[in-house]
Amino acid sequence: MNEISNSDIISQTQSSYDEYGYISSAFNFTSPLRLEAIGRFLSLSPIRASDAKILEIGSSYGGNIIPFALHNPNATIVGIDLSQVQVDAGNEIINKIGLKNIKLIQKDITQSDEILSSYGGGFDYIICHGVYSWVPKNVQDAILSTIKNHMSPNGIAFVSYNTYPGWKYIEVIKDFMFFASRKFQDPAQKLKASLDALQTYKATLQNLDTLEGKMCLKWIDHVLSYTKTKHGSSYIIHEYLEAINEPFYFTNFAQNLQKYNLEYLSDSDLNDILQAQTGNEQADEYAKQNNLDRIEQEQFIDFCTQRTFRQSLIVHQDVYNNAKRDIGVNEVSKLYLIDYFKKDKATYLNLENRQMGDTYAWLYEMFNENFPKSMSLAEILNSIPSQNKLAAYLGFIHILSNHSTFMPKPYECIRYEVGKTRLKPAVKEYLKYFLHNENPLIIPANEYNYTWHATKLEFYTALKFDGKNSMLDIKNSVEKYIKTNKIQPKTQDDKEIKGAKALNEYLINYVFDIENKLAQMYFFEKIYI
Repeated sequence: MNEISNSDIISQTQSSYDEYGYISSAFNFTSPLRLEAIGRFLSLSPIRASDAKILEIGSSYGGNIIPFALHNPNATIVGIDLSQVQVDAGNEIINKIGLKNIKLIQKDITQSDEILSSYGGGFDYIICHGVYSWVPKNVQDAILSTIKNHMSPNGIAFVSYNTYPGWKYIEVIKDFMFFASRKFQDPAQKLKASLDALQTYKATLQNLDTLEGKMCLKWIDHVLSYTKTKHGSSYIIHEYLEAINEPFYFTNFAQNLQKYNLEYLSDSDLNDILQAQTGNEQADEYAKQNNLDRIEQEQFIDFCTQRTFRQSLIVHQDVYNNAKRDIGVNEVSKLYLIDYFKKDKATYLNLENRQMGDTYAWLYEMFNENFPKSMSLAEILNSIPSQNKLAAYLGFIHILSNHSTFMPKPYECIRYEVGKTRLKPAVKEYLKYFLHNENPLIIPANEYNYTWHATKLEFYTALKFDGKNSMLDIKNSVEKYIKTNKIQPKTQDDKEIKGAKALNEYLINYVFDIENKLAQMYFFEKIYI
């Protein structure tokens, strides 16, 4: 194959993202609030996210940082991206919403030092999600150099990337798609050619009774599943047909950090802190006998779990020396958990649909009774008999270890009451964007990047919670809206609602459901007169 220069790669990448931009979503694991919480959890001294300077590298339309900007007017938020098309569209959204604390900048990260230096003192949180593996080596170096030079002394950076060994199996599929589409330059033609060829490849592998063939079939099905989603084409083009997608081993990433006096702190899922072993007795004994250090231990676990993706947190080397990885009650007590548990036969499922068992059923029910209010370990321990405190601590760790949402501050449950609470004014302008755009470029989310995939009717209804309308007023307004727009309400099993009585009952429940969702998104505020 002919070598492609870095400038050609950057040009191709820019054109690709201009023509086939991702819809810009929010990602919970990148939230500045989560990064702050992890920093405090590990006994560091991060700046409060609400007052911080935040940089996102590869910000697209701003969908990952706009939700935080909405709720934190004292924060200064900057997004930088190579695509002028996406930056312009994102800034237009920001202006429509009326946000003054966030700005998107079109810039190549390799040439951004001057403009980033204008934000004196450095950035307290730097986010780089879905970029590092998809750029050439000189851009990777520029990302780490940016973190080194423009991260504040107690700052925390987030960098995600594809990893070996798990990606070695996926790489076969990626290479095949490149081979099948090699004659085309246009991304749409490359996509069609590669997907058509994948169907043939799949049919061939189904007749091949080998372990390797079965692994390839698994990942072919994974790729093809995106063809059924609204924005799957963009994902496939950028993940499998981009000029660069270079996975690497975790140890290589950790070694690169050393060159910039940076240090791996933890993964954003905290698995390396809370579940620092494989769970296999023989494997864990091997790690112990071979005296693996923490980086080697992480790499060993990646081999054992066939990990494909990492979301790593990075700090300056001198800051890491203050981190405490030996976690106890004092550290856990710094976190506020938000979770809800649904009973499913003999087990419980959390908000991430992870099976939780029923050992701590009483604790799950305590969370359910308070949801969406956050829960801290101290609150729980103060409300139960002393003989249950150890079980509460272990249960709290169990919840934390299963991808619950954790925050550095408490969240209260605010319900809608006429004259007492209302939709936050900033959120009101945010939701108007989704109501009035047929194809929004971003996905709505709350302060900590929990997304809400809502319909236009849901956005319309949400906007009626203004502190003045009663629930009946809102119900009547929604009824008028669906009749004017000829919307046919349906039950969850897709049956049409027929008859005035049935419609009235449906709409009452519908309005209460939207109120409940807005409370869970923390979109309400108290009215202070």
